[in-house]
Amino acid sequence: MNTSTLDTKPPAVPTLHELCDPLFQEICRLNRIGRKAPAGEYAITYSEIKGIFANMAERARKDVRLNLNYEKVELALVFFVDFMITEAKLPYSAEWNKKRLAYERNELAGDEKFFDMLDETLADTKEGAVERLVIYYICLGLGFSGWYMGQDEYLRKKQKEILPRIRPYLDTDESGLISPDAYKSTNTVNLPLPMGSTLIPMLICLVTLIVVVIAANIVLFKTASSELTKSVDEIRAHENAAAAEQQAATPAR
Repeated sequence: MNTSTLDTKPPAVPTLHELCDPLFQEICRLNRIGRKAPAGEYAITYSEIKGIFANMAERARKDVRLNLNYEKVELALVFFVDFMITEAKLPYSAEWNKKRLAYERNELAGDEKFFDMLDETLADTKEGAVERLVIYYICLGLGFSGWYMGQDEYLRKKQKEILPRIRPYLDTDESGLISPDAYKSTNTVNLPLPMGSTLIPMLICLVTLIVVVIAANIVLFKTASSELTKSVDEIRAHENAAAAEQQAATPAR
């Protein structure tokens, strides 16, 4: 066999976000199943997540630059996984909260440290920082909020800070489909809303308007009646006074 004709090119080195994609896919899967997951699946999920981290580390070690970048973002990914599973309303979320992966690394929950690491990466202008920012952006986009849960303005602010740096990595073709196969059986026709969903709000508004109009008319009627009664009383009093004066001025016969 002529080995000179064989393709001896080494496999392409994945980007950092390609390396981490299986982890993001697994978190999305867990988030979808939520409470439907079997209660005893903690051990299975733990094993799968640990396996994904081990696989990412092994693949990263095959390239010096990728490995350096992965090591800098791995802890942030651990914090991300712990938070997402704890907040996913899985039957074993409470158990995961007590046995977070971060605890195995002598770390706390990392809800605040994640953002400290993000700020350090934003301040880093060296090569590789942009790829790590892509990972942070994906984590925030998938729902990580950590210490800033409920503070949507802060989270949007952080995403806006990241966006200009990672724009070259984003797919600017908004018409593209994330997964074309997922749309093959999807009915894309604009379906009309059920009649009840549109009529009921209209009826409520109409009844409210009628009640307001009736109440306003009652108030106006009472006000007008009161003023009319007052005017009639004043006229009668004036007439009575005039009659009394006239009677007093007439000499008795």
